[in-house]
Amino acid sequence: MTTVNGQKLPESINNLIEAERWTMPSDQSLLNKLFGLAISTGYGGPTLYLPQQMQLETSNWIDLAGTDSFLHGTPDIDQLPGDIDPANTVLIGDAGMGLDSPIAMDFRTSPTNPRIVLFVWTDPPKKSRWNQIAPNLSTFIDFLGLQMPT
Repeated sequence: MTTVNGQKLPESINNLIEAERWTMPSDQSLLNKLFGLAISTGYGGPTLYLPQQMQLETSNWIDLAGTDSFLHGTPDIDQLPGDIDPANTVLIGDAGMGLDSPIAMDFRTSPTNPRIVLFVWTDPPKKSRWNQIAPNLSTFIDFLGLQMPT
């Protein structure tokens, strides 16, 4: 079992990686619907990371965010979750919107089927936040059409 940031990667991700299916679809309208805005592919994204890059990006984000930073977000019951807990987060990709727009698994909801969140930058940056884009990994995989053929 692969571990990133102390979290065991869900078996579904390991299976998709092994089958070479862990990749963003090319359907622009699907991506726009998922992320709630126009996605730019000009910055190398959107993309899903392999485990080594997940670890690197997660470590870099946690180091950048420090212990008291707007990069953690703020809890928000009206638009979940608003924030992340760095110890329970694994960055799995980037929406590729120029400035870093990480996609993460939020393991606070489940150790095997975590919620999927996207960091959304705002102006001023202190209001930036983590928005839920899928209630769990299974829904995210289904929405992107990545599920394994039966």
